[in-house]
Amino acid sequence: MDDDVAQRLRRLQAEAGLTVQQMAERCDLSKASLGNYMRVKNPQRPGFDAVIAIANGMGVSTDWLAGLTSDRTPPTASKHDEALLVYTAVHSLLSRLAEQQEESKEPIFSGKEVAGKPIWHHSVKTMLDYLEMREIPTAGDAKDSRDGVDELVQLLVVDRQEKSTGP
Repeated sequence: MDDDVAQRLRRLQAEAGLTVQQMAERCDLSKASLGNYMRVKNPQRPGFDAVIAIANGMGVSTDWLAGLTSDRTPPTASKHDEALLVYTAVHSLLSRLAEQQEESKEPIFSGKEVAGKPIWHHSVKTMLDYLEMREIPTAGDAKDSRDGVDELVQLLVVDRQEKSTGP
């Protein structure tokens, strides 16, 4: 298990493009401690407080860091983070369908099929897209998520106002 933690720490470092010093600062740990946890041979086992600091600093769950789950998303992910992920997954689905409609001379909706495939097929693809997005650590903070959701809601409000007042 110690090797798994060390591997995950090295993976996080590489994905974030950080030096050990930068990662240690982000996690509020000393460079020496983090380096000891990341060693290839005989890595030191991080304590409870260090695991929490790393998880918080790098935006991953403690369970993922310990190798207990493949889901990186910390349980403290905000509703705004989740809302943006759902928006992105749905937007991706609708964009794919719009592209397919542009390529087709016939309507892509027919009975219980969309673009020649059962509706469940598109639902599963969107679910997998969403789960894949959850695996990617977010670079922003809670304020970025709130701002993103607020911007999207504002677009909806403006759209509704324009429709109710007409041209």
